[in-house]
Amino acid sequence: MSAELYHHTLPNGLRVLFRPSAGETGHLAIFIHAGSRDEEEGQEGLAHFIEHTLFKGTKGRSMFQVLSRLDAVGGELNAYTTKEETCIYGSFHRRYLNRAADLIADVVLNSTFPENELLKEKEVIVDEIRSYLDSPSEQIFDDFEQQVFRAHPLGRPILGTEESLKKIKRKHLLEFIRRHYLASNMVLCLTGPYSEAEARQVAERFFSHVPKGGNAPARKKFSGYRARTVYHQQDTHQAHCVIGAPAYATEHASRTALALLVNMLGGPAMNARLHLLVREKHGLAYSIDAGYNTWTDGGLAHIYFGTDATNTERCLKLVHSELKKVREKALSPAAMRAAQLQFEGQLTIAEENKLNVMLALGRQLLQHDKTSSLAEICQRIRAVTPTQVLEVANEIFAPARLSMLVYTGRP
Repeated sequence: MSAELYHHTLPNGLRVLFRPSAGETGHLAIFIHAGSRDEEEGQEGLAHFIEHTLFKGTKGRSMFQVLSRLDAVGGELNAYTTKEETCIYGSFHRRYLNRAADLIADVVLNSTFPENELLKEKEVIVDEIRSYLDSPSEQIFDDFEQQVFRAHPLGRPILGTEESLKKIKRKHLLEFIRRHYLASNMVLCLTGPYSEAEARQVAERFFSHVPKGGNAPARKKFSGYRARTVYHQQDTHQAHCVIGAPAYATEHASRTALALLVNMLGGPAMNARLHLLVREKHGLAYSIDAGYNTWTDGGLAHIYFGTDATNTERCLKLVHSELKKVREKALSPAAMRAAQLQFEGQLTIAEENKLNVMLALGRQLLQHDKTSSLAEICQRIRAVTPTQVLEVANEIFAPARLSMLVYTGRP
């Protein structure tokens, strides 16, 4: 079946994206352009709390009925929250498209947020927060973002804190929904073995009642970054370290060059430079990788490793030596082409996961009102030059720009 994309907009302003795909499964998602950076100060964790409590019952369904509606036919209902969006999505056998659409529309439009369920779910999220605190390889990223972005909303943990969670009231959920759960602030996505007419019919039948509303509140742009190095004593067997700096936004012209560089340094491949150097050559770390997160108006590039506390400084020297190489010497044509081929291949394999592709396309449309096909992305990758990679290496990974957080581990 064709991978062509179909776009249309409902009269209430809700954007709809449909991608036909072969097979027996369908996937449906609704994105709301509201995440942790859109919360009021003192209400950290609110967007994530709403994501959890949307499933606690609606005007016409009990909590059990909400949770069982797709599960009863072998489907799945799920959701997630990021710094900039909330997503509710379902996966199901192709014949249950209307069931899934009806359910997702119901939880978005008609959730009742019973007080007793809010109290119980706070305890669940407290356990989730504590599980992160028990996992330093995960907690360090929240702490690093707070270190880099300071008091800016981008530095807030998506889960919030135990203290902020206690302060959240039902009225805060309803007010956040009133401000942000607007048709003009949403995108509906569908992929599966359907026709464009079927996709239109489902969107119009179940989502035409999403409130039109006005514009969502403007976001505060981050500024005033200053690099900092922090060593923090943690009662762990391993030391953990994150090095990084603010980076380009999703639509920045240099984003692809940086993504290519980060993938080459510490992407998922076993031949990533830092993996070969730190793990394979010197045997100093089980986990070492690099990542690049993007938002509508900024980003964050990082390198992470976990190692025995006695090897921290050796690992740091190796990481900085590799960064020095990519800052000082442009890639050869052969190395450049190898990096491009690898990146393209990884994206091509990822294209086989229909759900993840749909979620990626939905996020693109939500943030920038347009989407890019795999062919267009690969074309941008092939257009990157060694000079551009060298330039972004010097701009993003310049020593004076790098912040660092180290959990030093047990002495």
